[in-house]
Amino acid sequence: MEECMSNNKDKIMAIENLSDLTSELYRYHGLDVDNYICFGTNDKEQCLSNQDIYLYRIIGINKDGNLKLIKNTSIEKMQWNDKSSKEECGEDGENCTWEKSTLKNYLNTEFLTNSIPIEWQDKIAEVNWNIGVTNNYTEKPYAEKLYEQESKNQTSETSKISLMYLSDHYYAYDNGEGITNCDISYCNSWIHNGFEWTMTFYGFYDKEGKNTSCGVIYSEQIGVQNIKTIQPIRPVFYLTNTLNLTGLGTIESPYIINIT
Repeated sequence: MEECMSNNKDKIMAIENLSDLTSELYRYHGLDVDNYICFGTNDKEQCLSNQDIYLYRIIGINKDGNLKLIKNTSIEKMQWNDKSSKEECGEDGENCTWEKSTLKNYLNTEFLTNSIPIEWQDKIAEVNWNIGVTNNYTEKPYAEKLYEQESKNQTSETSKISLMYLSDHYYAYDNGEGITNCDISYCNSWIHNGFEWTMTFYGFYDKEGKNTSCGVIYSEQIGVQNIKTIQPIRPVFYLTNTLNLTGLGTIESPYIINIT
């Protein structure tokens, strides 16, 4: 962990003054960030030859020393949930939030079992994920306000795999808070990868309350879409904090996790 910090000390932002809502104290931000890491193999050549399988990036490091990873590329295009109507989801959408979503089930069953080598699965931490519902993603400072809403509730049971939060997207901007109008550099954010789902639940978005929606990353900013829409996904998880790393974090020399 210390090597991560020392190699990227001018690219890691300390998140301060967010009250007790956040436990993630350091995040990678900006466009040119050396936060590549291999997971599922400790063979660098195998990792670089099969990047769609093994290459991830580090979102940040929390106070307990756990690294939060996101897949470098998307793995599937899927519905966030196969439900949509108010009749199915309930008045507040409680039957369609993350804990009961199609994606949550898929990532923690099929993806975990079939895509993560069994000897690596115990390197992923069990986490209570933030699932507070947001109904506003335009209030400044964007990242902080979104995280405040996301943090109001957590999953009742722990699980290993999720997606990034909307706040993760904004915190990765060069200024660490996000803006609404982005240029060709996508606000100088390393995490931007085009259209993809996040795990942040939005609730009902049409005037009649017929459709439930979830946060989605667009080409230039964030928004919401019907949860039955098919969009790319990138798995996210925390590593246990007992791992040793070597490497520089660059695409040519990604961090390698040394396991015995």
